[in-house]
Formats: sequence, C-alpha cells, structure tokens
Amino acid sequence: MKSIKHFLKKTSIVALAMVMSLSIGLAGMSASAAASPPCVSLPNGLFDSSTNAIIKNGAPSIATIQKAYASDATVRAVYNNFGITTNGINNLCTTAVAGRIYKNGDVYVGSKLVANRATTGRQPINGSTPVTYNGVTFYTQPASTLPVSDSAQAYVVMQDGHFRFGIIAMCGNEF
Repeated sequence: MKSIKHFLKKTSIVALAMVMSLSIGLAGMSASAAASPPCVSLPNGLFDSSTNAIIKNGAPSIATIQKAYASDATVRAVYNNFGITTNGINNLCTTAVAGRIYKNGDVYVGSKLVANRATTGRQPINGSTPVTYNGVTFYTQPASTLPVSDSAQAYVVMQDGHFRFGIIAMCGNEF
C-alpha cells in the first residue's frame, strides 16, 4: 500500500509540475502575443479610384498593400524606386504606425512632425515631375495635390526614430 501511495504522490507532483509549466508557457505566449502590435488599419472611407492612385481604390489595410506589391509590377517599381523593398513590405505589420500627411507636406505620427515629403502618382498633373524606374513611368507630386481638404491617413514607417517611408491609405501612393 505504501508503494501505491508513494507512486500516487510522485505522480501528483509530476502532474502538478507539468500543469504549472504549461500554464507558465501559455502565459508567456499570451504576453508575447500582447506585446506584438496588431497590423495598423486605416479605413477612412475615402479611397481614390482614379488612375492617379498607385493602388487603385486605396490601401485600407496592410494586407492590401502587400497584395498589390506582390501582384502589380508598377506598385513594385514605384515602391522600389523609393527604397521600399520586399522586406519592407513584408514587415509592415510590425513596423508601420498610423500617421497623417498634410497638404503642406508635413507628416505627423501623433503630435510629432516626422517628415516633409512629396507624394507620388501615376499621372502627370500640375506640379508633377516624371520619374522612370525599371521601365515604369510615374510622377512625384507635391502633397498639395492630395484630393482632400487638409490631410490624409497614412501608414508611416520609422527606423531608429527617423522617418523611413510612408504610404497614403486613400491611394497607396508612397511619400
């Protein structure tokens, strides 16, 4: 009888240790999942279906940007011209934050001014400059040409505290 009680006691201790280990492991997984931010999504209801949009009908999600980059040579050429690589696109979920680009060219993340840059488009309009990259011609345009009254939502990627690049949600245009 003593050996059965001893066996049960040891089995209970081992089972308890396994349950505690599993609980700690699951808690760690939950903590790491919570620490990993979800993909930022910027659906604002205003999306550009014009021929000037780099991504027709805009980029309401990072998945939309990634799909357009993978399937559209023009999107890849424009983004690659500005140094946005496949790696940069694949990592958007962990690197992009919500920001805004204003018609005066200012780019903000929260209340912090992070850049003052041009936007891009597919078509020539007043104030645009043609660029040809890998056989694809597109145009850089001042932010003042944005078809909004004041500003547009954007995915902004910062690296070591410095602006790296941004993508306007309404059109997928890079800045």
